Amino acid sequence: MISFDEAIRLILCEAKPAPCVIRRFDDALGTVCAARVVSPRDLPAFNSAAMDGFAVRASNTLLATPSKPLTLPISHRIEAGARCTDHKVGECVEITTGAVVPETLDSVIPYEQIHHTERVDGAAKSIKLTASAFVHQNVRRRGEDFQVGSLLIEPGTMIGASQIAAMAASGITDIVVHQMPVVDVFSTGAEVRSLHGPAEQLHDGEIYDSNTPYLLNTLKVEGIEARHSGNVGDDAASFAQSLLMPSEASIVISTGGVSKGPRDFIAETLTALGARILFHGVAIKPGKPILFAVLPDGRYFFGLPGNPIATAVGLRFFVQPLIRALLGMPIENPTKALLTDPYLKKGNGFHVVKAHRAFDQKGVGRITLLKDQSAFSVSSLLAMNCWAIVPEGAHALEKDMPIDSMDTGLF
Repeated sequence: MISFDEAIRLILCEAKPAPCVIRRFDDALGTVCAARVVSPRDLPAFNSAAMDGFAVRASNTLLATPSKPLTLPISHRIEAGARCTDHKVGECVEITTGAVVPETLDSVIPYEQIHHTERVDGAAKSIKLTASAFVHQNVRRRGEDFQVGSLLIEPGTMIGASQIAAMAASGITDIVVHQMPVVDVFSTGAEVRSLHGPAEQLHDGEIYDSNTPYLLNTLKVEGIEARHSGNVGDDAASFAQSLLMPSEASIVISTGGVSKGPRDFIAETLTALGARILFHGVAIKPGKPILFAVLPDGRYFFGLPGNPIATAVGLRFFVQPLIRALLGMPIENPTKALLTDPYLKKGNGFHVVKAHRAFDQKGVGRITLLKDQSAFSVSSLLAMNCWAIVPEGAHALEKDMPIDSMDTGLF
């Protein structure tokens, strides 16, 4: 049996970057950037007005005071989207928000700060100022947001609405992203019944399959294609035949069949097929019997224990690091929170504890460990919103002690 840290090291050593594809910026949501995205232009692309008002040259307004207002003639009006036209020195320009500020002007005075505006037939002819303007007042300067060559998106960044907005603003239509992995999920156990239609009547000793729906939907929420490849029961031959079938998947997950009982056939079958088993058994609770292997065709294989919570831990703490590595994402950092109650860890190794994290009135993160830590309890999934981590070497944890935690989602 190996440590949790050693297991993660072995997984990451096997991970090879997923293939790259080109996506339209508006079809890249939820994918992961594979190459640096830099701005091809300045943003704003020109000096523009941040408010409706009058564009002036600040140095021309220095003499304006309440006791001696300054009058400036208005040469013309510039609308947003219109081409910028020249004006005479000493004059100002009426301007709307977003319009180009002429190069010889450097400040915009909003209507609210104008002492008086002379209008003829509705058109502004002159303004009176009672205070001077300052350079770049209410002006969005060219390149103030992005400049040509500015880094917008780093490799390993998941594309969200903010990244899409930055690409759109910069006129970037295509982005290189990693192809998201496809995952095949097998369930084992002659006692397990899948809910493909109306619920079948269970016989004594039978159970409904909750592991497969949990795995499939947790992965699908993150934009990962996940497929149920069937229940192979306790039949090693059926399992072997299923693995030999052609598949687009790069990751295979099975649930159950990895312990040491007479019907736990996963490890033996993988060995017979020529798979490389990197580890079988990790000092973690729950989920100790977990298995990780690489199939002869290069697919990654995880054999997760059959208890629902052990399956959830296997996905979150072993499969997830592999997926992040395939997509070029950095190693995840845990979130710190303070324990609401003392905790005494039973046994050694790396413990993952069901927990609920919230913020107190002062905004401090506090984490409560659930009383029900049984590995079979599906109901506890409804009560938790994070996993608390009690590492090797830690045993007695006191109230208000900081503890690491991970969200239940994969990313």
